Amino acid sequence: MLEESGHVRPHGHRDFQFTNVFRWSRLGEVLRLEHLRFGPDHPVFLFDLAPGQDGEWREVSPHVCREDFYSASMRVEAGQLVVRWSIRGPRKQVSIRYVYQNASTVAARVCVA
Repeated sequence: MLEESGHVRPHGHRDFQFTNVFRWSRLGEVLRLEHLRFGPDHPVFLFDLAPGQDGEWREVSPHVCREDFYSASMRVEAGQLVVRWSIRGPRKQVSIRYVYQNASTVAARVCVA
């Protein structure tokens, strides 16, 4: 289980706080990501990530929430875990870059198109 919280300032917008609780599980060759907003007994499945030949992990298929499609990729860069999210829909064009520097530090950068 990964609990994260912090402040994000999207370009041209005000700061906002965020909190998330995720569960990562290994299922054979893939990593499953679930959001635990309703608690660990009622996870929201987001997607499975599979390794690519280039060392980057990508979602097997995007998570669909109403009209929005959530996709992600993950890789290690300079000893840090970098997760990039993309949210696309009729009213959303968002890119988020999370950098997990260690077990207690996460930096997030949100870009709203």
